[in-house]
Amino acid sequence: MILSRFNTTPDTNNKDSIDILLSQKDSNLLIAQYEYHNGTCKQEKFIFDGKKLKSITKVLESCNEQ
Repeated sequence: MILSRFNTTPDTNNKDSIDILLSQKDSNLLIAQYEYHNGTCKQEKFIFDGKKLKSITKVLESCNEQ
């Protein structure tokens, strides 16, 4: 499954972060934000080519407001 790497269920395994996926209608861009319980946030951007996600950035050490 394409999005299987992202958690979509409540934290049952003491996961360190909450995964938030951001997208817009008619866009191939997917932004993944990882909000950690200590208040930090990391972000990664992907392009969806119709079959798979391709990372277009390294994991950024902060999150931009969208």
